This record gives sequence, structure tokens and C-alpha cells, in this order.
Amino acid sequence: MNEHYITNRRELISALEEVKNNQTDIEPDDYKYVMYLRKSTDDKDKQTRSLGDQFTECSEFADENGLKVAKVVRESVSAKSPDIRPKFREMLNDIKTGKYQAVLAWHPDRLARNMQDAGEIITLLDEGIIRNMKFRSFNFDNSSSGKMHLGITFVLSKQYSDHLSDSVLRGNKHSAYDGKNAGTAPHGYYNDGQQYLRADGDNYIIIKKAFQMRLAGSTMDAIAKYAVSNGYSKRRKDGSTYNPKLNKQTVKKIMANPVYTGVLWRGKKNPVDLTDFFAFQPMVTVDEFMAINNLTEKGFTELSNKYFKQEKVKANLLRGCVICVECGQSMTCSLRAKQLLAGKTNYYHFRCDTLGCSVYGKSTRAKVLIDYARTDLEQKPFSSKKAYLSYSKEMKRVSEANGIEANAEMRSLQAKYKNTIERHEKTKALLLDGDIELQEIFKNDLVAHKKKQKELVEQIRLAQEKIDKNKGSVHTYEKFLELMETIPKNLDYRKGMDELNYILRKVFLNFYIEDKKVVKTTLNSPFDKLETIKVSNGAR
Repeated sequence: MNEHYITNRRELISALEEVKNNQTDIEPDDYKYVMYLRKSTDDKDKQTRSLGDQFTECSEFADENGLKVAKVVRESVSAKSPDIRPKFREMLNDIKTGKYQAVLAWHPDRLARNMQDAGEIITLLDEGIIRNMKFRSFNFDNSSSGKMHLGITFVLSKQYSDHLSDSVLRGNKHSAYDGKNAGTAPHGYYNDGQQYLRADGDNYIIIKKAFQMRLAGSTMDAIAKYAVSNGYSKRRKDGSTYNPKLNKQTVKKIMANPVYTGVLWRGKKNPVDLTDFFAFQPMVTVDEFMAINNLTEKGFTELSNKYFKQEKVKANLLRGCVICVECGQSMTCSLRAKQLLAGKTNYYHFRCDTLGCSVYGKSTRAKVLIDYARTDLEQKPFSSKKAYLSYSKEMKRVSEANGIEANAEMRSLQAKYKNTIERHEKTKALLLDGDIELQEIFKNDLVAHKKKQKELVEQIRLAQEKIDKNKGSVHTYEKFLELMETIPKNLDYRKGMDELNYILRKVFLNFYIEDKKVVKTTLNSPFDKLETIKVSNGAR
């Protein structure tokens, strides 16, 4: 063995023993704490707690518990890998030399997210070099069981599910997605009036049982037969139900959909925890989902990104609104190009892509739907006085409901604005007493608070516009007749598909296709209330 190595090791042991001997006479109330604050450089988009927030909460905790903070260490480096944080290493060296006796942090995951650094901290606790540790959001007792709990917490900090719930998703309530489901609800759920996913009664129980069966080793075929035999059904957009044709492929897709864990992904850096936004009821835990699909943490992330990858939609005419009568499923809107003498022209088609359906792969031209809608509306089915009175009554009801929702949104925005003002003032007060380094840290927070205030002011303005617009949402009889006269004229092929889509969706909720023809429609509110007053269409 190298003699030089032996000498250095003995010197290190001797130095550590000397530190322990020098610290034995220090009372717990006299421990000098070093406050460690960390924010990963790659956490910016994931909205973890800022250094300023950590400092504020840890300082308040220190004051409440009479802790003597001798130094504040701030670091903006990831803790996922060892030996990459110079300030963290310097802090541990200072503790080893007896400069500080204890550590204060917001949570253990601020100190370590890798087992090498975590193991070193536990070792220093075992040897009495670190005499105590305090955390703002974690209870630690410097005993054998307390150190075991701390060690488990370090291990859990590496797990994706814990990272997802405690770090990645914090603050995502203000994201552009707001936890809403933009498309068809997954099996066992339905979209409520605000596009939030809600448990669909017995159907939710059936699909949850399907996950349990898969965990127990049941085959996809057995699960499909179980769901069908127990009367599993699905809701359409108009509120009616149907019994979908579940098969092995359908069950496989269900088992691979990460939304059942409560995790909805929008791109590589935008995971959404649905439980942060509303009372979402997951069917399966992340760990169970990973076990079902034989995934690692990385595999879970890759699958989630792949499953919810949002491609740019080019064919968006009545997407999700056209139903195949044979199977009851939404038809796919596709865009086909046909080469003509004058150049390339795009044609919209609606195709049934449901496996097992008798008309699988067959398509219907969008022209069929548009012609049907125009012919239907040209008969002025809603232009009678009786229709107007029914319309007026329904719109007043809708207006009142919208008014309640808009006023609730306004109150929420005003509360957020008030909170941002208070945080801004609190940060300014801290700056007055802070050192130069502290001022530099909080200067960025001040800018962020001001930016947020500006955003909220604009959101409040738009919310007020919505409230004002809602007050005049019920048209007079004359305006109502003018609207009914205008709608069929605007269904012109020369208009862009976006405008056609907007007009059609205002009146029609669903089109039902059979043998490449429209055989039935359902209407949007308030026109659905006027269905019984409509003039009969001979084409139906």
C-alpha cells in the first residue's frame, strides 16, 4: 500500500477526531447554522421554489425556532450528480473544520439528489461532525430512526414521482394548459363543462379494475371481455352513452396512457399534475403504471412525451364532432391533396379509424356536411317568435351561469394580484436590511413580481371585458333574426376552413354519418332547446 496514502488518511482521521473533540462542549442552542439554498439551473421551466422564496421561509423558520444562522450559501446548480457543486463542497469542508455545527435548508432534496452526496451527509451525522439539521418543510430528528428517515427521503428524491409532485409541477396552476383536457376524454372519465376530467361513475370503477387485473397478470383479451361483460359505456359530447367495442388493442392503449396516473404532458418540459388543478381521481400510481408497462423513470418520461406529442393540426374542421353511426366513435378529420390543372387543391375528409367497425377506412367528404348544414339553416328553422322567446330564455340562463363563472374568475385574479403586491412589498423590505449579495438575489425577484403584476392587470382587464360582454349576450328579436339570416350565407367554400369551423361549431354539436350521408345532427346551446320548433328537413 502507498505509504503517502496511509499518512494522508491518518492525518484526515486525526483532524476529524480533533473537530469532534472541539465540538463536544458546544450547547445545541449555540450551534452555528449554515443556511443552504439551491435552485437547479435546469429548473427554471419547472417552477421550483426560487432562492428568494427559500431564503424567506428558512429565515422565518430560524427566527421562530431561535436558530443562529452564521452564513447563507446560495447555489444555482443541479444536485442530480455528485462533485459538481463548488459551494456545497466548500460548505461541507467548513463544517468539517468546525466553522459551523449545523445545517438549515428548505428540504433535504435541496442538499442532495444523488446517493454519493446523501451518503456523505449521513456519514457526517453519524460521526457527529454535523451536529444537527433543520428543514423548513421536513421534520428531522437526529437519532437513528431520524437518520433512517432522512436517508429514505434522499432515496425518494431520486424517484420521478416524488420529483414530479414536489418540484416539477409546483406553480403549473398558472400554465397555459390549466389542467384541462382538450380532446376526447380517456376511458373511465368524461369532460365536464370546463374540460376537466371527472370520474365517470361505474365506468371509472370498471377501468380502474382493469388496471388492477393487469397488475395481477390478466391478459389484454381477458380485461376487454371483463369490461364488455360488465356493461362498460362511454359518453358522447352530447351527453348520450354508447357501448364501445373494446378489444386487445384498445386495452393496450389504455394501459399505456399516463394520464391515468394524473400526469398530463404537453411537450418535453410541460408536465401537468391534474391534482394541482382540481379533484382529479387517478386510477393508478406512477409506480404501478411503470410496473405495468415495464418502464424506468426515463422510460416513463419518454412514453409520456410520445403519447401526448402535440403535432401541428392542419385538418381541424369539426374535429371530434363527426360521429360514425356504425361504431359511435368520432371520425378522423384528414386533409387530402388532389393535383389539378390550376395547381394542388386540398380536400377535407372524415374517415372512420375504429378497428373492427364495418366501415373502417371509409371516408366522407366535408362538402357533404357543409351542404347539409347550409340547406338546413336556409329553411330558417329558428326564426319564429316562439323560437326567439325560447332562445331568449335559454340565453339568459346561460348568461347568468357565465356571469357567475366570470365573476369567480375575476375574484381569483384580484386575489392573486393582491398576493403579488404583498410579496413585492415584503421583498422590498428584506432588501432594505440585506447585504449586497442578498440584494442581487432579490433584485431578480422584484423584477419577476413586477412582471407578474403586469400580466395580472391584463388578465383582469380581459376578465372585465368578458363580464361586460356577457351582460349584452342576449340579442333583441331583430338582431336574432339578422343572425339567423346571416349564418347560412357565411357557409361559403371561398371562406377559410377556420371560419367555416367556427360558424358550424356555433350551431352544431355533432354530425352523424351513415353511408356517406348526414343522417342526424345535435345542436349546441341555445339552439338545442329549439330542436322541437325546427322546420322539418325533407333531406333527413
